[in-house]
Amino acid sequence: MDFVQLVGITQPELDWLAGESPEGSEDRARELARRIAADGNPHLVTDLTRARDYV
Repeated sequence: MDFVQLVGITQPELDWLAGESPEGSEDRARELARRIAADGNPHLVTDLTRARDYV
């Protein structure tokens, strides 16, 4: 069984994740999750009022 969690992200974050090629996107996704968690959201709960990007 796999666990899948959806996390709301902004358009600039999506563009950063997509990058110029799919290679490295998994590492970028982990880095984005780490940045969100480090900012006081360790459970990666989507904040609909968030006004800043993490990239």
